[in-house]
Amino acid sequence: MSNNKKKGSRLNWFIGIFISILAAGGGIVALLEYNDSVKTKENKNHQKQLTDWENFSPESLSLGVQNVTLLGSAPFDLESGHTTTGFSNKTTDIFFGCWPQGNESLRASKGVSWSDQGVINFENIKYRKIRDAKFVSKKHKKSKNFDLYYDHKSNVPRKGHVFFIKTVEGNVAKIQIIDYISDANPQVCRSMKLKYEVFPVVKDPPKPKK
Repeated sequence: MSNNKKKGSRLNWFIGIFISILAAGGGIVALLEYNDSVKTKENKNHQKQLTDWENFSPESLSLGVQNVTLLGSAPFDLESGHTTTGFSNKTTDIFFGCWPQGNESLRASKGVSWSDQGVINFENIKYRKIRDAKFVSKKHKKSKNFDLYYDHKSNVPRKGHVFFIKTVEGNVAKIQIIDYISDANPQVCRSMKLKYEVFPVVKDPPKPKK
């Protein structure tokens, strides 16, 4: 074999090797890019699952946020959304009342506890915040009854005030004072407009793992 043929064969061999290396390099780059895209997708999926877990909430028993007008001394049941007349009973949770000298109260039935949250954004309150709140049931210093508040109507909680309630049936609710409505007759109690949502007490689902 002539020297030229030998040189040509070697050159072709080197070119083949070089092309193979380039091809392999391109394959590695493609593989790395594919792995990165898979990891990115997995991270996004995990983050979504984690966000869903953090925002976990069972279906509300009230079928969403509801509105109600509490009439004076008419007990209200949060689960059913029904009011009754007369004194509270085993199925009612709260009632709004007025008293001599212009005092008003939001009173809890026996077995109900509550957590005073003040004026906060009702829509942004997540289920766990309600469920894990520190609930109390204690007699008010002034009224000596189980009142969420008891004061002169000029000094009662203002619009936007939120309470969490643990009901007679052991469920939890968030309620917010929307407005007070005065009667044309000043001797008649005002009424109170509330919005509320009720949830069952359930355990968290398992936290997503990577």
